Amino acid sequence: MRNSSFFGVLLLGLLMAGFNACTEPRDFSSHLRALDSLQTSLNKPESELNAVVLYPRDTVTAKLQFIQDNFKGPMPLPMAHTLLRAGNFRDQWQQLEQWKENLNARSDNLENEMSALRKTLSEMATHDANNAEITALYADSLVATIEVAQQFWHTKINEWLILEARLNKDWQPLNDTLVQWADSIQRAVHK
Repeated sequence: MRNSSFFGVLLLGLLMAGFNACTEPRDFSSHLRALDSLQTSLNKPESELNAVVLYPRDTVTAKLQFIQDNFKGPMPLPMAHTLLRAGNFRDQWQQLEQWKENLNARSDNLENEMSALRKTLSEMATHDANNAEITALYADSLVATIEVAQQFWHTKINEWLILEARLNKDWQPLNDTLVQWADSIQRAVHK
């Protein structure tokens, strides 16, 4: 009899603990703060990225085309080499433009993911679209996944900014040469 009352009390205690666990309020405030912090850290690099104005490759194309169309006589090898380098710069700018578009698209995806998770956690949803239970561990894993994706995005933005700065630095003397040639060809054409 003594064992049965002990097991009865134990069973009652387990049932009460289980009931309390089911009705215990879920608190995702730390996850929401983490998402707010991630949003803030997303905005600054995105602003830096969008503040950079790439040299217009149409301008490069126009300069190259003008020189090629209007230069008379045999083209010296250094001039041909310089024109080839300018064409390569134009192609690199096109790649930078595409990369920038991809970075902006990834930023939009990250913002959408954070917004969706923030909404889900704010509304205290109990299950996700795949019927997985939303727990603190579940929220931790999603926030961590977004954080890793955002760190990767930050790395790629830094790489982009470094490449863009190097490309602009290397372009400036080449552009000066092209401008001089275009001006001298322009003067020769109008004589």
